[in-house]
Amino acid sequence: MVAEHGDLSEEWEHVESQDPQSRRTTSAKSPPSTNDFPPSLEPTNEEIAINGSSRNPEGQYNSETTPLLQYANPPQRYPPRFPKSVYVFCMTLLLILIIDVSNDIQKAPQTEIFEKIICRRFYRDGNHALSDSASSLERYDCKIEPVQSEVALINGWLDTFAMLPGIVLGLPLGVLADRLGRRPVLFLSLFGIWLSELCIKVICLLPDIFTLRLVWFAQFIQLFGGGSGVATSTLYVMVTDVTDEEDRANAYFKVAAAVLLSQIVATPIAAAMMSKSPWIPFLLSPVLFLVGMLLVLALPETLKVAVASTRASSMLSREEFERTREGEMLLKNRIVAVFRKFANSTQFMWQDINLLLLLFVFFVGNLGSQSMQILLQYASKKFGWSLARASMLISIRAGVSFALFVAVLPSLTKLMLHRFNYTPAAKDLRVIQGSLALLFISSLLLGMAPNPPALIFALVIFGLGTALTLAVRSLIASFVLPIHVATLFSAASVVQSAGFFVAGPLLANTFKWGLTLNDRQHPRFGDPWVSNGVVAREGDKKGKSTFWLGLPFLLTSALYLMSLMTVSLVRLPQPVSFASTGETVAHQGEEGSMDNGEA
Repeated sequence: MVAEHGDLSEEWEHVESQDPQSRRTTSAKSPPSTNDFPPSLEPTNEEIAINGSSRNPEGQYNSETTPLLQYANPPQRYPPRFPKSVYVFCMTLLLILIIDVSNDIQKAPQTEIFEKIICRRFYRDGNHALSDSASSLERYDCKIEPVQSEVALINGWLDTFAMLPGIVLGLPLGVLADRLGRRPVLFLSLFGIWLSELCIKVICLLPDIFTLRLVWFAQFIQLFGGGSGVATSTLYVMVTDVTDEEDRANAYFKVAAAVLLSQIVATPIAAAMMSKSPWIPFLLSPVLFLVGMLLVLALPETLKVAVASTRASSMLSREEFERTREGEMLLKNRIVAVFRKFANSTQFMWQDINLLLLLFVFFVGNLGSQSMQILLQYASKKFGWSLARASMLISIRAGVSFALFVAVLPSLTKLMLHRFNYTPAAKDLRVIQGSLALLFISSLLLGMAPNPPALIFALVIFGLGTALTLAVRSLIASFVLPIHVATLFSAASVVQSAGFFVAGPLLANTFKWGLTLNDRQHPRFGDPWVSNGVVAREGDKKGKSTFWLGLPFLLTSALYLMSLMTVSLVRLPQPVSFASTGETVAHQGEEGSMDNGEA
Protein backbone atom coordinates (compact mmCIF):
# COMPACT_ATOMS: atom_id res chain seq x y z
CA MET A 1 0.00 0.00 0.00
CA VAL A 2 2.84 2.41 0.79
CA ALA A 3 4.52 1.64 -2.51
CA GLU A 4 1.26 2.01 -4.41
CA HIS A 5 0.48 5.44 -2.98
CA GLY A 6 4.00 6.45 -2.01
CA ASP A 7 4.28 9.54 -4.19
CA LEU A 8 0.88 11.01 -4.87
CA SER A 9 2.30 14.38 -5.94
CA GLU A 10 4.26 12.88 -8.86
CA GLU A 11 1.30 10.74 -9.91
CA TRP A 12 -0.97 13.78 -9.73
CA GLU A 13 1.37 15.75 -12.01
CA HIS A 14 1.33 12.82 -14.42
CA VAL A 15 -2.47 12.81 -14.34
CA GLU A 16 -2.58 16.54 -15.03
CA SER A 17 -0.57 16.06 -18.23
CA GLN A 18 -3.02 13.54 -19.70
CA ASP A 19 -6.25 14.09 -21.58
CA PRO A 20 -9.54 13.70 -19.70
CA GLN A 21 -10.06 10.08 -20.82
CA SER A 22 -6.59 8.93 -19.84
CA ARG A 23 -6.80 10.86 -16.58
CA ARG A 24 -9.82 8.82 -15.59
CA THR A 25 -7.96 5.62 -16.42
CA THR A 26 -5.02 6.70 -14.28
CA SER A 27 -7.18 7.78 -11.38
CA ALA A 28 -8.85 4.41 -11.42
CA LYS A 29 -5.58 2.76 -10.54
CA SER A 30 -5.07 4.63 -7.29
CA PRO A 31 -7.91 6.78 -6.05
CA PRO A 32 -6.72 9.71 -3.92
CA SER A 33 -7.41 9.46 -0.24
CA THR A 34 -9.10 12.85 -0.01
CA ASN A 35 -12.24 14.19 -1.54
CA ASP A 36 -10.61 17.29 -3.01
CA PHE A 37 -11.17 16.32 -6.65
CA PRO A 38 -11.30 18.96 -9.36
CA PRO A 39 -14.56 18.64 -11.32
CA SER A 40 -12.83 17.08 -14.32
CA LEU A 41 -11.17 14.41 -12.16
CA GLU A 42 -14.27 13.19 -10.31
CA PRO A 43 -14.20 9.34 -10.28
CA THR A 44 -16.94 7.61 -12.19
CA ASN A 45 -19.26 5.09 -10.59
CA GLU A 46 -17.57 2.32 -12.54
CA GLU A 47 -14.14 3.32 -11.24
CA ILE A 48 -15.41 3.45 -7.68
CA ALA A 49 -16.92 -0.02 -8.04
CA ILE A 50 -13.67 -1.42 -9.49
CA ASN A 51 -11.61 -0.15 -6.58
CA GLY A 52 -14.11 -1.06 -3.89
CA SER A 53 -14.66 2.57 -3.01
CA SER A 54 -17.86 4.30 -2.00
CA ARG A 55 -18.90 7.75 -0.94
CA ASN A 56 -20.01 8.22 2.65
CA PRO A 57 -22.75 10.66 3.76
CA GLU A 58 -20.17 13.40 4.31
CA GLY A 59 -19.07 13.18 0.68
CA GLN A 60 -15.79 11.41 1.41
CA TYR A 61 -14.61 8.30 -0.44
CA ASN A 62 -14.28 5.03 1.41
CA SER A 63 -12.12 2.21 0.18
CA GLU A 64 -11.40 -1.31 1.34
CA THR A 65 -8.86 0.06 3.81
CA THR A 66 -11.16 2.72 5.24
CA PRO A 67 -12.30 1.96 8.84
CA LEU A 68 -15.98 1.11 9.05
CA LEU A 69 -16.50 3.15 12.26
CA GLN A 70 -15.67 6.78 11.63
CA TYR A 71 -16.42 10.06 13.35
CA ALA A 72 -20.00 11.06 12.73
CA ASN A 73 -19.07 14.74 12.95
CA PRO A 74 -15.47 15.17 11.83
CA PRO A 75 -13.66 18.33 12.96
CA GLN A 76 -14.14 21.29 10.65
CA ARG A 77 -11.06 22.70 9.05
CA TYR A 78 -12.22 26.24 9.64
CA PRO A 79 -14.42 26.88 12.70
CA PRO A 80 -17.73 28.63 12.11
CA ARG A 81 -17.87 32.21 13.19
CA PHE A 82 -19.45 32.65 16.60
CA PRO A 83 -22.87 34.15 15.84
CA LYS A 84 -22.77 36.48 18.86
CA SER A 85 -19.16 37.69 18.56
CA VAL A 86 -20.06 41.37 18.22
CA TYR A 87 -22.60 41.11 21.02
CA VAL A 88 -20.12 39.41 23.36
CA PHE A 89 -17.43 41.96 22.60
CA CYS A 90 -19.73 44.97 23.10
CA MET A 91 -21.18 43.55 26.31
CA THR A 92 -17.69 42.85 27.59
CA LEU A 93 -16.68 46.46 26.92
CA LEU A 94 -19.79 47.72 28.73
CA LEU A 95 -19.11 45.41 31.66
CA ILE A 96 -15.49 46.58 31.91
CA LEU A 97 -16.57 50.21 31.70
CA ILE A 98 -19.07 49.91 34.56
CA ILE A 99 -16.78 47.83 36.79
CA ASP A 100 -13.84 50.19 36.28
CA VAL A 101 -15.94 53.31 36.83
CA SER A 102 -17.03 51.84 40.15
CA ASN A 103 -13.38 51.23 41.02
CA ASP A 104 -11.95 54.53 39.76
CA ILE A 105 -14.63 56.65 41.35
CA GLN A 106 -13.48 55.55 44.82
CA LYS A 107 -9.67 55.67 44.48
CA ALA A 108 -9.04 59.27 45.55
CA PRO A 109 -11.95 59.35 48.05
CA GLN A 110 -10.72 56.14 49.69
CA THR A 111 -7.21 57.55 50.06
CA GLU A 112 -8.61 60.74 51.59
CA ILE A 113 -10.81 58.79 54.00
CA PHE A 114 -7.84 56.62 55.01
CA GLU A 115 -5.74 59.75 55.49
CA LYS A 116 -8.35 61.43 57.72
CA ILE A 117 -8.81 58.32 59.86
CA ILE A 118 -5.04 57.94 60.34
CA CYS A 119 -4.51 61.66 60.87
CA ARG A 120 -7.24 61.90 63.50
CA ARG A 121 -5.82 58.90 65.37
CA PHE A 122 -2.27 60.32 65.14
CA TYR A 123 -3.20 63.61 66.78
CA ARG A 124 -5.48 61.98 69.33
CA ASP A 125 -2.56 59.84 70.40
CA GLY A 126 -0.67 63.12 70.86
CA ASN A 127 -3.24 64.23 73.43
CA HIS A 128 -4.98 66.70 71.13
CA ALA A 129 -8.70 67.08 71.46
CA LEU A 130 -10.37 66.31 68.13
CA SER A 131 -14.04 66.01 67.36
CA ASP A 132 -15.43 63.67 64.76
CA SER A 133 -16.12 66.51 62.32
CA ALA A 134 -13.86 66.93 59.29
CA SER A 135 -13.37 70.63 60.01
CA SER A 136 -11.53 69.82 63.22
CA LEU A 137 -8.61 68.46 61.15
CA GLU A 138 -8.25 71.49 58.90
CA ARG A 139 -5.72 73.28 61.11
CA TYR A 140 -3.59 70.16 61.44
CA ASP A 141 -1.13 68.99 58.81
CA CYS A 142 -2.00 65.51 57.59
CA LYS A 143 0.90 65.52 55.07
CA ILE A 144 3.56 64.82 57.68
CA GLU A 145 5.72 61.72 57.34
CA PRO A 146 4.08 59.50 60.00
CA VAL A 147 0.61 59.99 58.51
CA GLN A 148 1.66 59.68 54.88
CA SER A 149 3.83 56.64 55.62
CA GLU A 150 0.90 54.89 57.24
CA VAL A 151 -1.39 55.79 54.33
CA ALA A 152 1.17 54.41 51.87
CA LEU A 153 1.56 51.29 54.01
CA ILE A 154 -2.20 50.72 54.23
CA ASN A 155 -2.68 51.17 50.48
CA GLY A 156 0.39 49.13 49.57
CA TRP A 157 -0.49 46.11 51.65
CA LEU A 158 -4.16 46.46 50.68
CA ASP A 159 -3.21 45.84 47.06
CA THR A 160 -0.88 43.06 48.13
CA PHE A 161 -3.52 41.14 50.09
CA ALA A 162 -5.95 41.69 47.21
CA MET A 163 -3.60 39.77 44.93
CA LEU A 164 -3.21 36.72 47.20
CA PRO A 165 -6.46 35.03 46.08
CA GLY A 166 -5.40 35.34 42.44
CA ILE A 167 -1.97 33.86 43.19
CA VAL A 168 -3.47 30.90 45.07
CA LEU A 169 -6.45 30.19 42.81
CA GLY A 170 -5.47 31.72 39.46
CA LEU A 171 -4.27 28.58 37.69
CA PRO A 172 -6.86 26.17 39.12
CA LEU A 173 -9.68 28.53 38.18
CA GLY A 174 -8.12 28.98 34.75
CA VAL A 175 -8.21 25.24 34.20
CA LEU A 176 -11.79 25.26 35.48
CA ALA A 177 -12.67 27.98 32.95
CA ASP A 178 -11.23 25.74 30.22
CA ARG A 179 -13.40 22.85 31.43
CA LEU A 180 -16.71 24.22 32.73
CA GLY A 181 -16.91 27.65 31.11
CA ARG A 182 -15.84 31.28 31.36
CA ARG A 183 -19.04 32.87 32.65
CA PRO A 184 -19.41 31.04 36.01
CA VAL A 185 -15.76 31.72 36.89
CA LEU A 186 -16.16 35.41 35.99
CA PHE A 187 -19.33 35.79 38.09
CA LEU A 188 -17.78 34.11 41.13
CA SER A 189 -14.68 36.32 41.01
CA LEU A 190 -16.75 39.52 40.73
CA PHE A 191 -19.03 38.44 43.57
CA GLY A 192 -16.04 37.89 45.87
CA ILE A 193 -14.64 41.35 45.01
CA TRP A 194 -18.00 42.96 45.76
CA LEU A 195 -18.25 41.31 49.20
CA SER A 196 -14.70 42.42 49.99
CA GLU A 197 -15.48 46.04 49.07
CA LEU A 198 -18.56 46.03 51.27
CA CYS A 199 -16.44 44.88 54.20
CA ILE A 200 -13.95 47.73 53.66
CA LYS A 201 -16.80 50.25 53.68
CA VAL A 202 -18.04 48.93 57.03
CA ILE A 203 -14.55 49.18 58.57
CA CYS A 204 -14.18 52.80 57.41
CA LEU A 205 -17.64 53.71 58.67
CA LEU A 206 -16.75 52.44 62.15
CA PRO A 207 -13.11 53.55 62.74
CA ASP A 208 -13.55 53.68 66.53
CA ILE A 209 -14.55 50.02 66.57
CA PHE A 210 -12.30 48.57 63.89
CA THR A 211 -8.66 49.43 63.32
CA LEU A 212 -8.04 50.53 59.75
CA ARG A 213 -5.52 47.76 59.12
CA LEU A 214 -8.39 45.27 59.16
CA VAL A 215 -9.06 46.29 55.55
CA TRP A 216 -6.10 44.06 54.65
CA PHE A 217 -7.88 40.96 55.88
CA ALA A 218 -11.11 41.92 54.13
CA GLN A 219 -9.32 41.01 50.92
CA PHE A 220 -9.30 37.33 51.90
CA ILE A 221 -13.01 37.29 51.10
CA GLN A 222 -11.85 37.33 47.47
CA LEU A 223 -10.75 33.73 47.90
CA PHE A 224 -14.36 33.18 46.91
CA GLY A 225 -13.73 33.46 43.16
CA GLY A 226 -10.05 34.39 42.90
CA GLY A 227 -10.30 38.17 42.95
CA SER A 228 -9.51 40.78 40.32
CA GLY A 229 -6.70 38.79 38.69
CA VAL A 230 -9.05 35.95 37.77
CA ALA A 231 -11.78 38.36 36.66
CA THR A 232 -9.38 40.27 34.41
CA SER A 233 -7.89 37.16 32.81
CA THR A 234 -11.34 35.64 32.22
CA LEU A 235 -12.58 38.79 30.49
CA TYR A 236 -9.55 38.77 28.20
CA VAL A 237 -10.11 35.08 27.50
CA MET A 238 -13.69 35.76 26.43
CA VAL A 239 -12.46 38.49 24.09
CA THR A 240 -9.83 36.09 22.74
CA ASP A 241 -12.46 33.42 22.13
CA VAL A 242 -14.45 35.61 19.74
CA THR A 243 -11.63 37.37 17.86
CA ASP A 244 -9.15 36.23 15.20
CA GLU A 245 -5.40 36.33 15.78
CA GLU A 246 -4.90 39.26 13.43
CA ASP A 247 -7.58 41.31 15.23
CA ARG A 248 -6.66 40.16 18.73
CA ALA A 249 -4.28 43.01 19.60
CA ASN A 250 -6.73 45.65 18.39
CA ALA A 251 -9.47 44.00 20.45
CA TYR A 252 -7.23 44.22 23.51
CA PHE A 253 -6.54 47.87 22.75
CA LYS A 254 -10.29 48.56 22.67
CA VAL A 255 -10.66 46.83 26.02
CA ALA A 256 -7.88 49.02 27.40
CA ALA A 257 -9.59 52.07 25.89
CA ALA A 258 -12.74 51.17 27.84
CA VAL A 259 -10.66 50.99 31.04
CA LEU A 260 -9.09 54.37 30.30
CA LEU A 261 -12.43 55.90 29.38
CA SER A 262 -13.68 54.91 32.81
CA GLN A 263 -10.76 56.79 34.38
CA ILE A 264 -11.40 59.85 32.23
CA VAL A 265 -15.08 59.88 33.21
CA ALA A 266 -14.85 58.74 36.83
CA THR A 267 -11.96 60.88 38.09
CA PRO A 268 -13.48 64.35 37.54
CA ILE A 269 -16.86 63.08 38.77
CA ALA A 270 -15.21 61.80 41.94
CA ALA A 271 -13.31 65.09 42.37
CA ALA A 272 -16.58 67.05 42.08
CA MET A 273 -18.27 64.80 44.63
CA MET A 274 -15.29 65.07 46.97
CA SER A 275 -15.82 68.83 47.19
CA LYS A 276 -18.97 67.98 49.16
CA SER A 277 -17.89 64.76 50.84
CA PRO A 278 -15.53 61.91 49.93
CA TRP A 279 -18.11 59.52 51.33
CA ILE A 280 -20.51 60.09 48.40
CA PRO A 281 -18.35 58.45 45.68
CA PHE A 282 -16.93 56.00 48.23
CA LEU A 283 -20.37 54.55 48.98
CA LEU A 284 -21.64 54.86 45.41
CA SER A 285 -18.89 52.52 44.19
CA PRO A 286 -20.36 49.15 45.36
CA VAL A 287 -23.75 50.07 43.87
CA LEU A 288 -22.22 50.55 40.42
CA PHE A 289 -20.16 47.37 40.85
CA LEU A 290 -23.33 45.38 41.56
CA VAL A 291 -24.87 46.63 38.29
CA GLY A 292 -21.80 45.48 36.37
CA MET A 293 -21.78 42.12 38.12
CA LEU A 294 -25.38 41.44 37.08
CA LEU A 295 -24.45 42.13 33.43
CA VAL A 296 -22.41 38.91 33.47
CA LEU A 297 -25.69 37.01 33.42
CA ALA A 298 -26.41 38.52 29.99
CA LEU A 299 -23.15 37.22 28.49
CA PRO A 300 -23.26 33.96 26.49
CA GLU A 301 -20.73 31.21 27.16
CA THR A 302 -17.71 31.40 24.82
CA LEU A 303 -15.89 28.19 25.79
CA LYS A 304 -17.45 26.30 22.88
CA VAL A 305 -15.78 28.74 20.47
CA ALA A 306 -12.32 27.89 21.81
CA VAL A 307 -13.09 24.17 21.62
CA ALA A 308 -14.26 24.46 18.00
CA SER A 309 -11.18 26.48 17.10
CA THR A 310 -8.89 23.92 18.67
CA ARG A 311 -10.59 21.01 16.90
CA ALA A 312 -10.27 22.89 13.61
CA SER A 313 -6.53 23.37 14.10
CA SER A 314 -4.33 20.92 12.24
CA MET A 315 -2.02 20.90 15.25
CA LEU A 316 -4.48 18.87 17.36
CA SER A 317 -5.46 15.39 16.27
CA ARG A 318 -8.83 13.77 16.83
CA GLU A 319 -7.31 11.36 19.29
CA GLU A 320 -5.83 14.20 21.34
CA PHE A 321 -9.18 15.95 21.43
CA GLU A 322 -11.00 12.80 22.51
CA ARG A 323 -8.43 12.23 25.26
CA THR A 324 -9.15 15.76 26.46
CA ARG A 325 -12.88 15.05 26.59
CA GLU A 326 -12.25 11.77 28.39
CA GLY A 327 -10.12 13.61 30.92
CA GLU A 328 -13.02 15.98 31.56
CA MET A 329 -15.25 13.07 32.46
CA LEU A 330 -12.65 11.72 34.86
CA LEU A 331 -12.35 15.18 36.39
CA LYS A 332 -15.96 15.05 37.46
CA ASN A 333 -15.68 11.61 39.07
CA ARG A 334 -12.27 11.44 40.74
CA ILE A 335 -10.50 14.05 42.84
CA VAL A 336 -7.08 12.71 41.92
CA ALA A 337 -7.80 13.51 38.27
CA VAL A 338 -7.97 17.20 39.15
CA PHE A 339 -4.30 17.30 40.05
CA ARG A 340 -3.29 15.15 37.09
CA LYS A 341 -5.24 17.33 34.71
CA PHE A 342 -3.83 20.47 36.27
CA ALA A 343 -0.28 19.24 35.76
CA ASN A 344 -0.97 18.24 32.16
CA SER A 345 -2.79 21.49 31.41
CA THR A 346 0.09 23.67 32.57
CA GLN A 347 3.00 21.58 31.30
CA PHE A 348 3.23 23.49 28.03
CA MET A 349 4.17 26.72 29.85
CA TRP A 350 7.18 25.46 31.77
CA GLN A 351 8.79 23.94 28.66
CA ASP A 352 8.92 27.18 26.67
CA ILE A 353 11.63 29.67 27.66
CA ASN A 354 10.01 32.35 25.50
CA LEU A 355 6.79 32.19 27.50
CA LEU A 356 8.73 32.41 30.75
CA LEU A 357 10.63 35.49 29.55
CA LEU A 358 7.42 37.19 28.47
CA LEU A 359 5.73 36.36 31.77
CA PHE A 360 8.67 38.02 33.55
CA VAL A 361 8.13 41.15 31.44
CA PHE A 362 4.44 40.94 32.32
CA PHE A 363 5.42 40.76 36.00
CA VAL A 364 7.56 43.89 35.78
CA GLY A 365 4.92 45.72 33.75
CA ASN A 366 2.31 45.17 36.43
CA LEU A 367 4.76 45.96 39.22
CA GLY A 368 5.68 49.23 37.53
CA SER A 369 2.06 50.18 36.90
CA GLN A 370 1.50 50.12 40.64
CA SER A 371 3.76 53.16 40.93
CA MET A 372 0.73 55.14 39.72
CA GLN A 373 -0.92 54.27 43.05
CA ILE A 374 1.77 56.37 44.74
CA LEU A 375 1.17 59.27 42.33
CA LEU A 376 -1.64 60.88 44.33
CA GLN A 377 0.37 60.94 47.55
CA TYR A 378 3.54 61.92 45.68
CA ALA A 379 2.01 64.98 44.00
CA SER A 380 0.03 65.94 47.09
CA LYS A 381 3.13 65.84 49.29
CA LYS A 382 5.60 67.34 46.80
CA PHE A 383 3.49 70.26 45.58
CA GLY A 384 1.11 70.73 48.52
CA TRP A 385 -1.96 69.76 46.48
CA SER A 386 -5.22 68.38 47.80
CA LEU A 387 -5.97 64.77 46.87
CA ALA A 388 -8.94 65.91 44.75
CA ARG A 389 -6.61 68.14 42.71
CA ALA A 390 -3.92 65.47 42.48
CA SER A 391 -6.49 62.97 41.21
CA MET A 392 -6.81 64.99 37.99
CA LEU A 393 -3.35 63.68 37.06
CA ILE A 394 -5.01 60.28 36.57
CA SER A 395 -7.30 61.82 33.96
CA ILE A 396 -4.34 63.32 32.12
CA ARG A 397 -2.54 59.99 31.87
CA ALA A 398 -5.78 58.19 31.01
CA GLY A 399 -6.54 60.72 28.26
CA VAL A 400 -3.17 60.15 26.61
CA SER A 401 -3.52 56.36 26.88
CA PHE A 402 -7.05 56.54 25.49
CA ALA A 403 -5.81 58.40 22.41
CA LEU A 404 -3.04 55.80 22.12
CA PHE A 405 -5.43 52.85 22.07
CA VAL A 406 -8.16 54.45 19.97
CA ALA A 407 -6.12 56.26 17.31
CA VAL A 408 -2.37 55.63 17.45
CA LEU A 409 -2.08 51.88 17.98
CA PRO A 410 -4.80 50.77 15.51
CA SER A 411 -3.19 52.88 12.79
CA LEU A 412 0.27 51.66 13.74
CA THR A 413 -0.94 48.06 13.73
CA LYS A 414 -2.46 48.41 10.28
CA LEU A 415 0.73 50.01 8.98
CA MET A 416 3.00 47.33 10.42
CA LEU A 417 0.85 44.41 9.24
CA HIS A 418 -0.04 45.57 5.74
CA ARG A 419 2.67 48.06 4.77
CA PHE A 420 5.75 46.51 6.35
CA ASN A 421 4.42 42.92 6.33
CA TYR A 422 5.02 42.20 10.01
CA THR A 423 3.47 39.04 11.38
CA PRO A 424 1.05 39.65 14.29
CA ALA A 425 3.59 38.19 16.72
CA ALA A 426 6.47 40.33 15.39
CA LYS A 427 4.28 43.41 15.58
CA ASP A 428 3.41 42.68 19.22
CA LEU A 429 7.09 42.23 20.04
CA ARG A 430 7.97 45.65 18.58
CA VAL A 431 5.14 47.28 20.53
CA ILE A 432 6.48 45.67 23.73
CA GLN A 433 9.99 47.00 23.10
CA GLY A 434 8.77 50.50 22.31
CA SER A 435 6.49 50.59 25.35
CA LEU A 436 9.29 49.51 27.68
CA ALA A 437 11.55 52.26 26.34
CA LEU A 438 8.86 54.91 26.90
CA LEU A 439 8.07 53.62 30.39
CA PHE A 440 11.74 53.66 31.35
CA ILE A 441 12.18 57.28 30.25
CA SER A 442 8.91 58.52 31.77
CA SER A 443 9.48 56.83 35.16
CA LEU A 444 12.90 58.44 35.33
CA LEU A 445 11.41 61.85 34.59
CA LEU A 446 8.59 61.35 37.11
CA GLY A 447 11.06 60.63 39.87
CA MET A 448 13.07 63.79 39.15
CA ALA A 449 10.26 66.20 38.16
CA PRO A 450 11.06 69.57 39.82
CA ASN A 451 7.68 71.20 39.10
CA PRO A 452 4.12 70.36 37.98
CA PRO A 453 4.71 70.99 34.23
CA ALA A 454 7.61 68.53 34.24
CA LEU A 455 5.46 66.01 36.09
CA ILE A 456 2.65 66.36 33.52
CA PHE A 457 5.11 65.98 30.63
CA ALA A 458 6.45 62.76 32.18
CA LEU A 459 2.88 61.49 32.62
CA VAL A 460 2.19 62.07 28.93
CA ILE A 461 5.18 59.91 27.99
CA PHE A 462 4.12 57.30 30.53
CA GLY A 463 0.66 57.18 28.97
CA LEU A 464 2.20 56.44 25.57
CA GLY A 465 3.84 53.31 27.01
CA THR A 466 0.76 51.78 28.62
CA ALA A 467 0.26 49.25 25.81
CA LEU A 468 2.92 47.00 27.37
CA THR A 469 0.82 44.44 29.24
CA LEU A 470 -1.78 44.23 26.47
CA ALA A 471 0.87 43.57 23.84
CA VAL A 472 2.37 40.87 26.09
CA ARG A 473 -1.06 39.22 26.44
CA SER A 474 -1.51 39.26 22.68
CA LEU A 475 1.95 37.83 22.04
CA ILE A 476 1.82 34.97 24.53
CA ALA A 477 -1.49 33.83 23.02
CA SER A 478 0.44 33.18 19.78
CA PHE A 479 2.49 30.47 21.49
CA VAL A 480 -0.32 28.10 22.50
CA LEU A 481 -3.40 26.31 21.17
CA PRO A 482 -6.76 28.06 21.60
CA ILE A 483 -7.94 25.48 24.12
CA HIS A 484 -4.99 26.42 26.37
CA VAL A 485 -5.53 30.18 26.25
CA ALA A 486 -7.56 30.38 29.48
CA THR A 487 -4.91 28.39 31.37
CA LEU A 488 -2.13 30.58 29.97
CA PHE A 489 -3.99 33.79 30.76
CA SER A 490 -4.66 32.51 34.24
CA ALA A 491 -0.91 31.98 34.62
CA ALA A 492 -0.52 35.57 33.44
CA SER A 493 -3.04 36.66 36.08
CA VAL A 494 -0.97 34.82 38.72
CA VAL A 495 2.11 36.68 37.50
CA GLN A 496 0.10 39.91 37.52
CA SER A 497 -1.03 39.23 41.06
CA ALA A 498 2.55 38.45 42.06
CA GLY A 499 3.62 41.79 40.57
CA PHE A 500 0.99 43.60 42.60
CA PHE A 501 1.86 41.49 45.63
CA VAL A 502 5.50 42.58 45.48
CA ALA A 503 4.79 46.13 44.31
CA GLY A 504 2.49 47.10 47.18
CA PRO A 505 4.89 46.80 50.13
CA LEU A 506 7.99 47.47 48.00
CA LEU A 507 6.79 50.81 46.66
CA ALA A 508 5.13 51.76 49.96
CA ASN A 509 8.36 51.19 51.88
CA THR A 510 10.38 52.92 49.16
CA PHE A 511 8.08 55.95 49.43
CA LYS A 512 8.37 55.82 53.22
CA TRP A 513 12.15 55.74 52.89
CA GLY A 514 11.98 58.75 50.58
CA LEU A 515 9.78 60.59 53.08
CA THR A 516 12.27 59.84 55.84
CA LEU A 517 15.21 61.06 53.77
CA ASN A 518 13.19 64.12 52.79
CA ASP A 519 12.14 65.10 56.32
CA ARG A 520 15.28 63.70 57.99
CA GLN A 521 13.31 63.20 61.19
CA HIS A 522 9.77 62.52 62.33
CA PRO A 523 7.98 65.72 63.36
CA ARG A 524 7.10 65.64 67.01
CA PHE A 525 5.29 68.16 69.13
CA GLY A 526 7.88 70.69 70.20
CA ASP A 527 9.72 70.70 66.83
CA PRO A 528 10.56 74.17 65.45
CA TRP A 529 7.66 74.22 62.96
CA VAL A 530 5.08 73.08 65.52
CA SER A 531 3.31 75.73 67.55
CA ASN A 532 0.72 74.89 70.21
CA GLY A 533 0.07 71.55 68.61
CA VAL A 534 -0.77 73.08 65.22
CA VAL A 535 1.56 71.86 62.50
CA ALA A 536 2.50 74.23 59.71
CA ARG A 537 1.54 73.34 56.17
CA GLU A 538 4.10 71.68 53.91
CA GLY A 539 4.38 74.79 51.76
CA ASP A 540 5.48 76.82 54.82
CA LYS A 541 8.54 74.63 55.41
CA LYS A 542 11.04 76.45 53.25
CA GLY A 543 14.23 74.94 52.01
CA LYS A 544 13.25 71.30 52.37
CA SER A 545 14.36 69.10 49.44
CA THR A 546 11.75 66.89 47.76
CA PHE A 547 14.08 64.88 45.50
CA TRP A 548 13.89 61.70 47.60
CA LEU A 549 10.10 61.55 47.28
CA GLY A 550 10.60 60.21 43.75
CA LEU A 551 12.38 57.02 44.83
CA PRO A 552 9.50 54.68 43.82
CA PHE A 553 9.60 55.99 40.25
CA LEU A 554 13.38 55.71 40.04
CA LEU A 555 13.08 52.08 41.16
CA THR A 556 10.48 51.26 38.52
CA SER A 557 12.58 52.91 35.80
CA ALA A 558 15.41 50.49 36.64
CA LEU A 559 13.01 47.54 36.41
CA TYR A 560 11.72 48.69 33.01
CA LEU A 561 15.29 48.90 31.74
CA MET A 562 15.91 45.34 32.93
CA SER A 563 12.78 44.14 31.11
CA LEU A 564 13.84 45.90 27.92
CA MET A 565 17.03 43.86 27.95
CA THR A 566 15.12 40.66 28.79
CA VAL A 567 12.64 40.94 25.93
CA SER A 568 15.49 41.03 23.41
CA LEU A 569 16.01 37.31 24.19
CA VAL A 570 12.52 36.30 23.07
CA ARG A 571 12.28 34.24 19.88
CA LEU A 572 8.98 34.28 18.04
CA PRO A 573 7.07 31.14 16.97
CA GLN A 574 7.93 30.30 13.37
CA PRO A 575 4.99 30.16 10.95
CA VAL A 576 4.64 26.76 9.30
CA SER A 577 2.52 26.19 6.21
CA PHE A 578 0.48 22.98 5.99
CA ALA A 579 0.20 22.00 2.36
CA SER A 580 -2.77 19.75 2.94
CA THR A 581 -4.91 22.51 4.36
CA GLY A 582 -3.41 25.65 2.94
CA GLU A 583 -3.26 27.10 6.45
CA THR A 584 -0.36 28.90 8.05
CA VAL A 585 -0.09 28.62 11.79
CA ALA A 586 2.49 29.01 14.49
CA HIS A 587 4.25 25.68 14.90
CA GLN A 588 3.41 24.74 18.44
CA GLY A 589 3.12 21.19 19.66
CA GLU A 590 2.01 19.69 22.89
CA GLU A 591 5.62 19.49 23.93
CA GLY A 592 6.07 23.26 23.81
CA SER A 593 6.97 25.86 21.25
CA MET A 594 10.05 26.12 19.13
CA ASP A 595 13.05 27.77 20.60
CA ASN A 596 15.26 29.96 18.46
CA GLY A 597 13.31 29.08 15.35
CA GLU A 598 13.90 25.32 15.56
CA ALA A 599 11.25 22.69 16.05
